[in-house]
Amino acid sequence: GVGGPRGAPAGRGPPPPRADLAGGTITLSNLGALPVDFFTPVIAGPQIVMVAVGRAREVPVARDGMLGVGRTMWTNVAIDHRAADGEAGGRLLAALERAIAELPSLIPHGDVR
Repeated sequence: GVGGPRGAPAGRGPPPPRADLAGGTITLSNLGALPVDFFTPVIAGPQIVMVAVGRAREVPVARDGMLGVGRTMWTNVAIDHRAADGEAGGRLLAALERAIAELPSLIPHGDVR
């Protein structure tokens, strides 16, 4: 596989020293203004997490047993597994989903486009 710090295989063995990950951040890559639904972000060091966000689209959705129209958006996350695992990425995406769901209550007149 691709080598990590000091030549160790990425994602195997003990985590690297914090100094090797200094300056790493979570980066959001948003292609929502383009006709892009889904894409895979690529981690570029010293990033640890890259979140990809596609465009919001109106699609059929089921709510409380009723069919209607709702806006959905794909999100995706790439994680440097030397620093975090997939469960952490799942928690990040769940928190992002909750934050987006709360947007209408935070914006006057619920005008989320």
